[in-house]
Amino acid sequence: MAPAAQGTDELSPPVPKKLRFSAVSQAADEAMPSSNEEAEEETEQVETYPGWQSTRKFTIGVRSDVLAKSNSGNFSFDTATQIVEEIGERYGHWQDAECRDLKRLLSKYENAGTGRVLLKDFYGAALDGNWQFSESVEYLQELGALDQCGAPGE
Repeated sequence: MAPAAQGTDELSPPVPKKLRFSAVSQAADEAMPSSNEEAEEETEQVETYPGWQSTRKFTIGVRSDVLAKSNSGNFSFDTATQIVEEIGERYGHWQDAECRDLKRLLSKYENAGTGRVLLKDFYGAALDGNWQFSESVEYLQELGALDQCGAPGE
């Protein structure tokens, strides 16, 4: 078993440092896609998650901050590790704005002060372009987000 210091746990195989470094540097890369395949992947990511560009901008900003504080002048594995750690530290605060926006949007579909959104309204919002509201009934049940006890007062 690989030691925890190598970024693995008992359930995952060790990942070579070179591969982890490559994944980190590619994820935070500022360069435009260098091939048609990369451009198609980027387009698919944006279609799947419209917030992708702002997320990418966030990670690039964190990378820039960490590199500015680094005295080494190069992009070492240790620097890549610092970037990932800093992204982890800042992400929750950064993403909170998206959560609040989502809550405001869901509140528009609330059913008469009940704190509930009818499933027809939830999916109607998706049809109106709110991509966030497209989870399946099964998935909502699995999350415990689907209230199936009936309307209030029943």
